[in-house]
Amino acid sequence: MQDATLLFCPPEDVVKLTSLTGKALFYKGRTSLKHKILAVEEGVGIQEATYAIRNLVTAKELVIEAAVKDFTTGRITTMENRVEDRRRFPHNHGPGR
Repeated sequence: MQDATLLFCPPEDVVKLTSLTGKALFYKGRTSLKHKILAVEEGVGIQEATYAIRNLVTAKELVIEAAVKDFTTGRITTMENRVEDRRRFPHNHGPGR
């Protein structure tokens, strides 16, 4: 049913995935999901990412700060990444899913 619905959407507006890890959305480009449809094949495929998806919808953005190595100095520093709000999250809820 999801595939049939997505046929009505421009392909460039659809981000279709089989699975999504818990932190994956935190590292997307700032506007890479803005005005996009995130389509995940089955509910099982988003279990790890449920927190990120709910937070993105509620807070209108995801923000993560992670430790990274500064290749110039060789020291560990922090990097912040922000991903802006998007609104549509269809996924299959059929029997057995």
